[in-house]
Amino acid sequence: MSFRSFGSAVLIVIGVVTGARAVPPPQGMEWKVFKSRHLIVYHTGDEAGAEKLARAAESAVEKMRAALGCVRASGFWTWENRLRVYVYPSRADFLQATGAPAWAGARARAAVRELVLHGKVGGVEEATLLHELAHVVFREWVGFEDNVPLWLDEGVAAWLEARLAGADLAGRLPCKVRWPVEKLAALANGDLATSGDAASFYAQAADLVAFLLREGGSAAFLKFCRQLRAGKTTADALRFAYPEKFRSIADMDAAWRKRREASLEDGP
Repeated sequence: MSFRSFGSAVLIVIGVVTGARAVPPPQGMEWKVFKSRHLIVYHTGDEAGAEKLARAAESAVEKMRAALGCVRASGFWTWENRLRVYVYPSRADFLQATGAPAWAGARARAAVRELVLHGKVGGVEEATLLHELAHVVFREWVGFEDNVPLWLDEGVAAWLEARLAGADLAGRLPCKVRWPVEKLAALANGDLATSGDAASFYAQAADLVAFLLREGGSAAFLKFCRQLRAGKTTADALRFAYPEKFRSIADMDAAWRKRREASLEDGP
């Protein structure tokens, strides 16, 4: 979901889909193709708009790598390994092609390096593009295995989106909503049946990621992510990266709750 769309009737992003095989654009649509160094944009018109989208994406990816400290692999996003972006002309076309829930408006398939968007190719909302790109950048770095929890995946995407867009992360979160980490960790995309469910989940995932970054800085957070990449469970990765702060997920949950309560006392 696009970070700036929390609480709206129609959300922008369904969570990243991994482990799927890339498929060509569907038949019956007159696709045009624009290629940049690292992207291939499939669209139904407006070559200048496709070039604009590609330039924005190229710039954003480099900033995301710098923010996360990711190291680019050799041959990353070049030639046939370029990121493929499909821009459907309408929301109805997007929903029919992807089978996404009615509240979704874009999709990232990180494992096959693919984004699926809709609308005028040159007018795709910045937040939408940033959020979806963040999914691909983060998952290519941390891995596609199921041990990466959805709250972390979505939280990092929302954090990067806000960081690059210059948004006030805390100011965009619903201040009175707070689920236990155990509940956040148990949720999957299929559990987010309504726009309200999705808005609450994504907002809190972003807040939890921001909390971890405040508690240990980027060094501890990257250590946590690297442990997940190495196959550690969330609990083990947390103990390794934050040994003086969190000995368990319950410890993190309690500290996060305390932080949230303090922020509520300071104001909305």
